[in-house]
Amino acid sequence: MMSRNMSPLTGSGNLDNPKNQANTEMKSRHSAAPAWVQGKALDQSVRTYKGMTLIDALLQASEQKNKGIFFIHDDGLQEKLTYAALLEQACELGAALQEKGIRQSEPVLLCLNNKKHFLTAFWACQLLGAQPVPMAAVTAPPSEGDVQRLLEVWRLLDSPKIIGFDESQLTFVPEKSALLRFDALKSAKPIDPAKQPKPQPDSTALMLLTSGSTGIPKLVKQSHNAILFRSQATWQHDCFSIEDVSLNFLPLDHVGGLVMFHLRDVWSQCEQIQASMDLFLENPAVWLDWIETLKVTVTWAPNFAFGLVNACAQTLGKGQRDLSRLRFILNGGEKIVAGTGPAFYVAVGAFWLEPPSHKTRLGHV
Repeated sequence: MMSRNMSPLTGSGNLDNPKNQANTEMKSRHSAAPAWVQGKALDQSVRTYKGMTLIDALLQASEQKNKGIFFIHDDGLQEKLTYAALLEQACELGAALQEKGIRQSEPVLLCLNNKKHFLTAFWACQLLGAQPVPMAAVTAPPSEGDVQRLLEVWRLLDSPKIIGFDESQLTFVPEKSALLRFDALKSAKPIDPAKQPKPQPDSTALMLLTSGSTGIPKLVKQSHNAILFRSQATWQHDCFSIEDVSLNFLPLDHVGGLVMFHLRDVWSQCEQIQASMDLFLENPAVWLDWIETLKVTVTWAPNFAFGLVNACAQTLGKGQRDLSRLRFILNGGEKIVAGTGPAFYVAVGAFWLEPPSHKTRLGHV
């Protein structure tokens, strides 16, 4: 803490005037060297993102015949989809979207809460070189805020096509032809990925929406290069591998669920679990159930989720769970409260032999 009568530049001086003190401190901060942290260079000898697109990553993952996505839906039903099957279904849907006029570089709003539907549509867009824009689906009856947000984004993107599931939830969209019902999109012949025009690695792969808390949501463009660079970097730095079992229960319109987990897991070619956020909110302890029964090694959640588990600590049991396979847990995506992580370790500490690596990241893409 700076002394009231000590100048940060000369070691002496009168700073009794608050305005002079503020100006001096500001000059001191701006004259300091900028903070800069740089890790070691990526090891490109084993595998490299360079020259690749997201579709290239999925094509590579699809060669792992038994790896893929395990869905836990809102109704509790569970379903396995291999990466090869995901690619096949995306090719079928891509043909239907192509027949609807969707072309390369065209933005497409994805308003699908069902994660399997969402990912099929997402990868269908990637196959066409279109630019998916994930957005939380409007539930019926729609709130005024939800309607306003969707219309703002729709106008911002200059009236794009919207892939949704229930057109009754989107009756307020001015152009009815803009809505494409997921369950009505059919085509006789799937597209061939090898015959589709390949986007450039530095072209836009998807666009993410900001929260819009300060006004109209803004669009954040992410290139194939940026996403795959990030995936390779964390894959290498955090020692992820094809043997991991990854768990995400956040919605896929969230950067954490889509970029930090699903797309990174496609790059890793590992087993991934996409679970229901609603089931977690109904019973936060189910997060621990999933980790145990599905032998999860990697998971994450924003700070609030750790707090919800802490709140039910008394009902978790004592030493009756086995979380020993979990080795990496991430707290990120929102403001992190200092006491939440340690409290979580106290609440669940009896359930693992060795505490997992606990990472904290905010706004990390």
